[in-house]
Amino acid sequence: MLAWRPALLLLDEPLNGLDAAHRARVMAALGTLSRSKLPWVYASHRPEEVPAAVTHWARLERGRLRIGTWRRRTLPRAHSAEPRVVKAVRRPVHPTLIELRTASVWRSGRPVLHRLTLRIRRGECWVVHGANGSGKSSFLATLFGEHGVASDGSLWRRFQAPGMPLSEFQDRVGWVAPELQATLPRQLTALECVVAGLRGAYNLDGAVGASERRAALRTLSQVGARRYAGYRFGELSYGQGRRVLFARALVRHPDIVLLDEPYTGLDALTRRRLRALIDNLVGAGRTIVMATHHRDDWPRGTGCELELAAGRPRYCGPVRRGPTVRQEDLP
Repeated sequence: MLAWRPALLLLDEPLNGLDAAHRARVMAALGTLSRSKLPWVYASHRPEEVPAAVTHWARLERGRLRIGTWRRRTLPRAHSAEPRVVKAVRRPVHPTLIELRTASVWRSGRPVLHRLTLRIRRGECWVVHGANGSGKSSFLATLFGEHGVASDGSLWRRFQAPGMPLSEFQDRVGWVAPELQATLPRQLTALECVVAGLRGAYNLDGAVGASERRAALRTLSQVGARRYAGYRFGELSYGQGRRVLFARALVRHPDIVLLDEPYTGLDALTRRRLRALIDNLVGAGRTIVMATHHRDDWPRGTGCELELAAGRPRYCGPVRRGPTVRQEDLP
């Protein structure tokens, strides 16, 4: 981005989707801007990702702009946050929902997952982590059914009877992923997107019924997005669209929820609200599998973790580290 010597540099959430090592590299590069005369504007929802070279701050609140001189740790706070505690929780052994045995996955002629063996039981909360390109998204997409397993391995799903279509399983799964948000029909309203999810479809194939409307509005309220019900999906901001995607995933009360970097691009308040929602689902015994780069995004009650490295399991089992307590410094 700097090779052609721009007159102005605009950075919109440049660290989104990056693992810790790559975030550190980008931050180090941004640190050199203090020695340059190049003006730059940096947008971020995470205060810990603000570069050291910042000189001024600006905050948008309901369309009004507030500005000031930057002093580290003095950005005005809109809300305070409570500590996040992540700890392993022992649960009774429940039936297996998904089981992989020496499962490998190939995409575009190359392997992206290598001989994974694990069981996901009802009520468990799994976190999948690893560097960029380690296979986290491919793993979740494989669980959902978007990728097949090579013939020398197997993938068994409890809700998919032998010889029956994959939709039997997918109808009982909530799915949140950036790719899904990017492909949903932009002309549908937020309410219609949720109703389509209720029907197990991407698009709407008929008029919305009264019971469907009630269910969609109830779930949109649950994620704080009821006021967007009549907005076209293409008119919503990224964060508003992500709330709608959560509503779409949860409207059928799924048995298992698959979350691929679900909080990327969200402001602190929205992250806190959606994390509380997921925490409640975990507490209620819902099965969760989440991929994330951020330790403080792990749900409360996370009991199992899968660490991937170049598609191979570096670790698979109970959470290894003790509780993490974090006090967010909200902008």
